[in-house]
Amino acid sequence: MEALGAFAGAARWVGEPLLLVDGAGRVRAVNAAATTLLGAGAAGRTLASLVLDPDADVGRCLRRWRSTAEPAPATLTFRSDGPLAGPRTCLGHRTSTGGEVVVRVAASGSATVEGRADERLRRLYALSAVLAAAVSLREVAQVVREDAPSLIGVRSASLGLHLHRLFPLREGGESAAADEPWFDLDEPGGPELPSSPRGLDSDARTDASSTAAAPDVLLLTLTGHRPEPLGILRLELEAALPADEAAHVEVMAGQIAQAVSRAGLYEHEHRLAQRLQHSLLPDLPRLPELTVAARYAAGADQVAVGGDWYDLFRLPRGRIGMAIGDVAGHGLTEATEMAQLRSVLRAAALRAGDSPQEVMAEVNAFVCTYLPERTATACYLVYDPARGLLRYTNAGHMPPLLLPPTGSPRLLPGRVPLLGLPGVAPEPCGEVTIETGSALLLYTDGLIERRGQSLDEGFAFLSALVADAHDMAPDMLCRLLVDARDGSWPDDRALMAVRFEVAGSGTSCARPDWGVRDTKGPGRVMPAVG
Repeated sequence: MEALGAFAGAARWVGEPLLLVDGAGRVRAVNAAATTLLGAGAAGRTLASLVLDPDADVGRCLRRWRSTAEPAPATLTFRSDGPLAGPRTCLGHRTSTGGEVVVRVAASGSATVEGRADERLRRLYALSAVLAAAVSLREVAQVVREDAPSLIGVRSASLGLHLHRLFPLREGGESAAADEPWFDLDEPGGPELPSSPRGLDSDARTDASSTAAAPDVLLLTLTGHRPEPLGILRLELEAALPADEAAHVEVMAGQIAQAVSRAGLYEHEHRLAQRLQHSLLPDLPRLPELTVAARYAAGADQVAVGGDWYDLFRLPRGRIGMAIGDVAGHGLTEATEMAQLRSVLRAAALRAGDSPQEVMAEVNAFVCTYLPERTATACYLVYDPARGLLRYTNAGHMPPLLLPPTGSPRLLPGRVPLLGLPGVAPEPCGEVTIETGSALLLYTDGLIERRGQSLDEGFAFLSALVADAHDMAPDMLCRLLVDARDGSWPDDRALMAVRFEVAGSGTSCARPDWGVRDTKGPGRVMPAVG
């Protein structure tokens, strides 16, 4: 009732067709303009029955409109021989928690000057709204390609970008991926563009020779906060632009230029953070006993550096130390503290490297003394190739995942309190005899955490993903688990994959009676905080 009341109030003054669609996609009410154009029987029918190609249009549009309270644009082609014939721009948005959607159809070409001005403002507002929600350069380019044509009133829109101007830290040999929603103006062999891009101050009318197969193309220069152009907005025109549309298109192009400039700054800061992060991580040594690979990837929502880290180094008497850790938070402070913890752990390992318990106790003492407001997690492991023995202490970190040459992957059990708790000394967690050909995955929580999923689901997903990866090289494991993942992982991810080339022949996994609890029962060993 609330949605119907609000619709009735709006329907009295809105001059173009207006429809109220319920959660099932049925038109509950229409205003007088919609009745005139769609017929008296429009109310009560489904929106899909009023448009052409409903499978491709209506379902997608309704899902998008129900997800936002701000008007979002879409293009629908109504079943009409009158003024609504052909594709029409529609603005839709959610009106209540019940799932009702208000759909406003763009005014017809015979609308008044005031109506056309109102329509332009609505289109400009809608474009500004979708551009404001686009953070990365890819998202801005997708908005231009998918939403801008219907809002600007052209056949298609695309971006050509000077990527080296947008983010100068781009590597010299780096080129745009084939699926990027823009074309690179700096790429050799790219599209040839006029030396003086055509603008709206020049003749924007379609030549008589221009046809649907060879549409008129308008190229608009995009400038940001710097004097040099950032790129080109390429518009394919449906027909000659009316004189009163020129200023409006120019304003919309300015909105796109601002979004490109903002996204370029985001990309530049993101690359700065990545470069700083990688400079703080070690170059892993080449050891005959192990094959090692590692990756770090920033979260999808992160511009700042993070506190994820890993390390591997040689110890006296042929032993090898390994570590993975995570300082809570993101920023330069956390990254600096991450580097400090890695250095402290290395120094402690030189003194007491054979005892993971003593090493972690020193790191915990450092955190409690010099970083009293900070908490962190870490797992330190010592591998003895002569005995094939791996000993470890896990201070609140994600449990390492062991992939034996045959059989199922298993999490190394046992976890004690995280670092930064005064008066709590880390204890050893366990030891395991390693078979030649086994692999070990050391990772941070970002690798298994996703919105809406529990840690149990994350552990199960990771185990299933590598269940048949017994013969996969560490670098391929990193590609599988980090490089090939989509962009929906919100947190940083660090991974170090280790394959044991020289190891013992046993398969036992000893757990001394050090008070470590197993909370999940046989067959599903999960770590517990002691």
